[in-house]
Amino acid sequence: MRRTVAVIATLVVIAFGVAVLPSAGQVSVIDWYRVDSPTEMTVSVTTGSFRWVRVTDLQEGETSVTVTVRDFELQLPGSSIGLSVPLRAPLGDRTVFDGTGHRVREYSPPAP
Repeated sequence: MRRTVAVIATLVVIAFGVAVLPSAGQVSVIDWYRVDSPTEMTVSVTTGSFRWVRVTDLQEGETSVTVTVRDFELQLPGSSIGLSVPLRAPLGDRTVFDGTGHRVREYSPPAP
């Protein structure tokens, strides 16, 4: 009986996580993006240590791409990380926006 209750409780927690976690957390502002190939780019966000950061939504239109990144907050000093974003179609000259509606600048490496 106890084992059955434990299994059911575990399944409920997993189901809750699957249903809630994709949209949980704070929407992050994307610092920049870099085109890695015609159908893949990397976006950079500033985040703290021990934070779970992930792409939660990708909307591709004819003239723009909107990438939503969310993270769970464990307030610690921040650092910048890159997340790979596969695209269905080449980015081309489409504009990139983050999930907060801000236009994201393309990465420009520092001059030597």
